[in-house]
Amino acid sequence: MQDAPTAREAESMTVMHATAVSTLREEIEKMGGSVFRHEALRNAFCERWTTRSLPAEEVSVFAVEYLTRTIRTSEMVALSVVNTVDRAARTECVKNLVSEYGGGDPEKGGLEFRAHANAVPAARAR
Repeated sequence: MQDAPTAREAESMTVMHATAVSTLREEIEKMGGSVFRHEALRNAFCERWTTRSLPAEEVSVFAVEYLTRTIRTSEMVALSVVNTVDRAARTECVKNLVSEYGGGDPEKGGLEFRAHANAVPAARAR
């Protein structure tokens, strides 16, 4: 068994922990601030989307395009689990899948999962 840290060691660990938390918080805030400066959000569509109302037709086009690009996300992540050699990366992919599938609760699954789950019975009926 390992001896408990001395009061001085415990104080030192507390200071190190506080410094690490402070540094982590700064990094997260820095990253969060950069999101709005990223080119993915700096384009004519996002500008229109966030500054004025869009006609229903444009929202519909966006929704269809978004669903088309994301509908197979969990399948792609599952393939990553199979094809990823790095154990830590594979673990992250598995965690992502568990989240996408609602942590075991189909009602909490992601949009793609629910859309696919609803389509499967119809496909089997053919």
